Amino acid sequence: MTASHGNDNGDGQLLYPGKEAVLPSVRLANIHDGIEDYEAFAVLEELTNQLKPAEHSDLIAANRQLLAMPDEVTRSLTEYTKAPHVLLRARRRLDHQIVSTKRALTQ
Repeated sequence: MTASHGNDNGDGQLLYPGKEAVLPSVRLANIHDGIEDYEAFAVLEELTNQLKPAEHSDLIAANRQLLAMPDEVTRSLTEYTKAPHVLLRARRRLDHQIVSTKRALTQ
């Protein structure tokens, strides 16, 4: 038990006081993951905007489709997957598209 609020569990806390150090919450780890996901989408969008449509139309289309957020991940603010494998697969696809786009830009 944390030393935060007596009998309360500290619901809503991002950090918890520990005996020797501050302890991060699972909520904070999830926020961190969300920020990284947002940054990855921003990187892919920026890279996609640098592609030349005449040379990379297929890659641009694939990137735009991924940037639209697949329905298997989320359909709305209230409809989204809770399956970790779906999120991990989407992150791998996003990472792959970033690498592919960087390669296309350096060729």
